[in-house]
Amino acid sequence: MDETNDDIDAMEAVINYQVSTKNLPGAENRGFGIRTSREMLVNGLGGEYLIYSGNALFVSNPKEERIIGLPHTIGVRGTLVAMRIPVSKEGFTPSAYYQ
Repeated sequence: MDETNDDIDAMEAVINYQVSTKNLPGAENRGFGIRTSREMLVNGLGGEYLIYSGNALFVSNPKEERIIGLPHTIGVRGTLVAMRIPVSKEGFTPSAYYQ
């Protein structure tokens, strides 16, 4: 996937295909930061992850994961990332999520 048509397409590319603006020849291990941090936070710690970019909102928590299209009147220029990080969780091992 090289091009996106709108904010929903762009969000799907980032979430589902690990597309990165840094996907350049010779740039290894790019495009995995969002996926890895989300898996560690949501699956490992039971936290919540939110990305708000343009007119797309991505919500990920232990109960659901979805991309929501928002009206163009309330979109943002740029990207906001918010996380609810639990203090701790017994048995959590960050190294289980390293690539």
